[in-house]
Amino acid sequence: WDKVPNFVVGRIVYDNWLTDYGVHHLDLIDATDTVLALHQTGKDGNFAGHRKSPDSDWNKVAWNPVTKQKVHRTEYDHGKTRFSHFLTKRRKIGLEIGFMLRKDHNITHRELPGGLTPLNQLEI
Repeated sequence: WDKVPNFVVGRIVYDNWLTDYGVHHLDLIDATDTVLALHQTGKDGNFAGHRKSPDSDWNKVAWNPVTKQKVHRTEYDHGKTRFSHFLTKRRKIGLEIGFMLRKDHNITHRELPGGLTPLNQLEI
């Protein structure tokens, strides 16, 4: 957490920055197809963090402790799960989940992290 800028959780840029960081520094896995997630919102829906307020752009100008500068838009431009290296799929029968390298990802140097079951070893 010492590399994460002083973001306000739930505001714009926060989750995009975390995902972008994963794209560049971790083995990022998109589990959208296998994990049930609940995104709680108020009356404004998914755009609650986009509502204009005196500090609504706080995360766009947050201080990055690594670069010693304000957060730059290139630090969150890969902030969508479509940029992840791997994705998960569930078997049609059973609970087993497999992992695969994203076909639309132009990364050839990545391999599945140890202990993960490749999709080709499951009957999907």
